Amino acid sequence: MATIDGGAGDDSIDGGTDADSISGNEGADIIRGMEESDTISGGAGGDQLYGDGGNDSIDGDSGADSLDGGDGDDTLSGGEDNDTLRGGQGKDSLSGGAASDTFIIENAFGNDTIVGGETGFDSDTIEGGSVTTNLAVVFDGTEHGTITDGADTITFTEIENVFTGSGNDTLDARLDTSGAGLFGGAGDDVIYGGSGADYIVGEDGDDTFLIEDNFGNDTIIGGEGGSDFDAIDLSALSGPVTVVYDGTGSGTITNGTDTITFSEIERIILTEQSDRVDASLDNDTLVAGDAQGVDIEGRGGDDTIASGQGNDTIDGGIGNDSLDGGLGSDILRGEEGEDTIAGKDGDDVITGGSGADSIDGGGGADTISGGTEADIIDGGTGRDQIDGGDGNDLIIGGAGGDSVSGGIGNDSIDGGSGIDTLSGGEGADTLNGGEDNDKIDGWTGDDSISGDGGDDSLIGYDGRDTIDGGTGNDTLHGENDNDNLSGGAGEDEVYGEAGADTLDGGADADWVDGGTGNDSVMGGAGNDTVLGRSGDDTIDGGDGDDTVSGHAGNDALWGGAGQDSLYGGSGDDYFDGGTGDDIYEMARSAGYGADDPSDTEIDVVRFEPGSGHDIAYDFRGEDDFIYIGNRTNDEIIATQIDADTWVLTYANNKADSLTLNFVAGTAPDSEGDLKNQYLDATEYTPPENGASATRNPACFTPGNMILTGTGFRRIGSLRAGDKLITADEGAQPILEVLTTTHSPDALITRKVFVL
Repeated sequence: MATIDGGAGDDSIDGGTDADSISGNEGADIIRGMEESDTISGGAGGDQLYGDGGNDSIDGDSGADSLDGGDGDDTLSGGEDNDTLRGGQGKDSLSGGAASDTFIIENAFGNDTIVGGETGFDSDTIEGGSVTTNLAVVFDGTEHGTITDGADTITFTEIENVFTGSGNDTLDARLDTSGAGLFGGAGDDVIYGGSGADYIVGEDGDDTFLIEDNFGNDTIIGGEGGSDFDAIDLSALSGPVTVVYDGTGSGTITNGTDTITFSEIERIILTEQSDRVDASLDNDTLVAGDAQGVDIEGRGGDDTIASGQGNDTIDGGIGNDSLDGGLGSDILRGEEGEDTIAGKDGDDVITGGSGADSIDGGGGADTISGGTEADIIDGGTGRDQIDGGDGNDLIIGGAGGDSVSGGIGNDSIDGGSGIDTLSGGEGADTLNGGEDNDKIDGWTGDDSISGDGGDDSLIGYDGRDTIDGGTGNDTLHGENDNDNLSGGAGEDEVYGEAGADTLDGGADADWVDGGTGNDSVMGGAGNDTVLGRSGDDTIDGGDGDDTVSGHAGNDALWGGAGQDSLYGGSGDDYFDGGTGDDIYEMARSAGYGADDPSDTEIDVVRFEPGSGHDIAYDFRGEDDFIYIGNRTNDEIIATQIDADTWVLTYANNKADSLTLNFVAGTAPDSEGDLKNQYLDATEYTPPENGASATRNPACFTPGNMILTGTGFRRIGSLRAGDKLITADEGAQPILEVLTTTHSPDALITRKVFVL
């Protein structure tokens, strides 16, 4: 065993293979114990002391010394001044002594005991930055606790600061009251502060800072390590807080008593109470220049959260929250409660969640979901995608081409300006396309749809829908059930489809198609094409030169003003051309394009003053008849032109005529001066070519009284053979009693008497 004394000066001493006793004395000495268990004293000066192998005892004495125990169970004492102590492997005992000392630990550090020392304002630190395993640091009191990696455990006292390494570490100083310095290092760390004024740094990794009641006036730095994402979790607090951002990821958190000053924080999780957050000054950016912004999670309570210029993520949590996305493309979630959410500028994603929410997307192409209950949603400017969700929602698309779905409930939707796509979803919805060329689907329920301006496509689908095209050249489809469709101004296409629909083409030249069912079809003003299709339809061309077609069913066709063409199709049809020179075709086929000679249905043509010069094709003497509107008691003249053509005129009115083109049967031959009567072609023999004659079968209602050979009797009780008293020829027998439906607009059944 050697005893070595370096004396004064800066000595360099190596021990031998035995257990040596070495003293450096004064000077900045470098001493190595080498093998065995050595006793080393640095003396005065800043010494470097190495125990190397063996169970060494090393004392730094005065000066800023560096002590390294090496292998073995070493005892290190720093002495005076700011020393650095490394125990190495083995069960070491380290004491810093006076001043601020640093204790370095590494992987496989052993079961060490570390005492920092207390001399007034010293600040002793355990530095574990090189440790790669996951560490658990727990303060079990003020400045004392344990560090473990699961295999080895360090017990420390009088330690103010702890640094961990690259593992996913847990640092818990909740029982420390003096204020600890906690440094997470690389890795995704979880850090708890105590009740003192803690200084906490997450460093690299996605770190979480958990705050509890009586948290003290702490400083928290999340750390910046590329794409790390650090969070402060306030959810364990029993009272509300106010969070104010004063810059890029930095700001303050206060509960009115304690205040946390934070920086480099990307996310804040709020309390269960009514918190207030102002992030209007935040403008967080990543290396690539993409705005990251803040991430704020509300819990319970009625929170007020306003973010800044970055791309923020805000969860309101439970409660009636007020969320403001500010600038940037934000993610805003109201969650439970009646929330007020404003996306403002940027392409925001907004979810109302449960509760009756009020949502304003603001500028940008936003994606908005109302969630459950009755929400009020305004997409603002930009091409927004909006889903009302459940509940009776009020949705305004705003400026831009929006896509809006009402979801479940009786919704009210206004697309606003832009080319919008609107869908009512389930429920009795009210939809308005606004300006531009919109597409609107009512879906299920009794919907009210308005195209407003633009060339719109409007579809009712299921339910008894009311559809108004508004201005523009619109296309309307009623689809199923009994719908009410109006094309409005513009050259519209209106299709009733299934159900007993009411259709109106409105102004301009429209195409109006009733589809299946007993429809009421109106062309409106303009030169319209109006189709009844199948069913017993009432069809009115309105003003203009219209083409009116009944197709299948017992239809009533009115041409209205203008030169109209009326096509009956199959069924017992009624024709009234109105004013203008009209054309009637009695047996137009269902294919709308060729005559159907096999038609044997009973058709009615109305002829009265003011009708103009009309032509009726395919008039059948065996089946069809003419309703005479003779308000002036004028004589009706029937003139045969050729074998198949007759012309009816008034004797004193040359402005009106009806030309009949016969397919079968005989032409009319009747006389009389009764008003509003029928000519029935089946009862008469035509006169010679060019000759004319008149004969009028009389039409009465069954309840009227008439003078017979036995006195006055009701019309409905008369039979063929009974005699009537006539003004000109006395008693005359009744030849036949008929019943017919002659005016579909009145739908009145009358008895027809042919004299």
